[in-house]
Amino acid sequence: MKHAGKRLEIISNIVFIAVALLLGVLAIRNQSRPDPSDEAAKFLLGKTVQIPSLDFHASPVTVLLILSSQCGYCRESLPFYRVMSEKRKGKNIRVIAVFPGELEEGKHFLSDQGVVVDQIVQASFQDLSVPATPTVAVTDDHGTILRAWVGLLPDDKQKSVLRKLSL
Repeated sequence: MKHAGKRLEIISNIVFIAVALLLGVLAIRNQSRPDPSDEAAKFLLGKTVQIPSLDFHASPVTVLLILSSQCGYCRESLPFYRVMSEKRKGKNIRVIAVFPGELEEGKHFLSDQGVVVDQIVQASFQDLSVPATPTVAVTDDHGTILRAWVGLLPDDKQKSVLRKLSL
């Protein structure tokens, strides 16, 4: 009886260790997988944005905040956009908000959270080939997308955006 109890304890310890190792391996594999938002962003790189009401030649760098007032992640991203907008003051970087719907709705969406942009424009997300909102796209003076981030950005990606903009 004592041997059976000891044997059961050893087997349960081995099973416990095996499960712990398996969970550790799975956790490491999940961390090394690319972020799906990175793949979506890569899809945008090199594309030229064409929005008739927007003159990309007005600045060497334009940041497009492609948003929807109905998007929860867009709403959660507003504090970051406010910080980015404040940090770019005095630099030759324009920040443009792009909404699919009414411009007035977009203006209220941003102003309610203190996000200041240079211009708000309306454009079809389908025409822009935007996979999801929110999307932050950095363009050159021809409207070519040089960098892009899609979705709700964790702190490390927010810092990456600011670094890429030298903010």
